[in-house]
Amino acid sequence: MLAEDLQRLNARYEPQAAQDAPEGTVTLTSHNRLADQINQKKLAQLPGSLTHFKAQVEGTFPEGSFPADETLSLKPGAQVMFIKNDSGEDRRYYNGKIGFVRKINSNSLTIGFSDQEAEIELEQEEWENRRFTYNE
Repeated sequence: MLAEDLQRLNARYEPQAAQDAPEGTVTLTSHNRLADQINQKKLAQLPGSLTHFKAQVEGTFPEGSFPADETLSLKPGAQVMFIKNDSGEDRRYYNGKIGFVRKINSNSLTIGFSDQEAEIELEQEEWENRRFTYNE
C-alpha cells in the first residue's frame, strides 16, 4: 500500500460513525470479540429477558468448528443473520439474509424481515461436521 493510499483511507475514518449508525446497520469488525461486545450491547438495549438456546452436540464436533456460539441468546426484536441457506423447497432464506426475531416459542422462532411482509417460523436446524480425505 502506498502512503497516499493509507492517507486517503485514514481521511475517511469517522470515529463517531458507529454511534450514529441507523438502526439495523451491520458492523464489520476485525475480531469476534468486538462483534460479541456490539451484539451484547444491542441485546441489552432491547426490552424483555433473554431466551437461551443451547446446541445439542453429538459425535466429534470440536467447539472451534461450531457454526455459531454453543449457546444462542435472543430476545424479541433482536436482529439476526442467517448463516445457512434454506434447504427446503421454498428457499425462504439464504446465508447472509437479515431478519428480526418476532416471537420466541419453546421449539421455534418467528423471524420477520424489513423487505417482505411474510414472517417465517424456524425450527431447530441440524449441522454436520464432515471430514474429507483424499486417496494418495
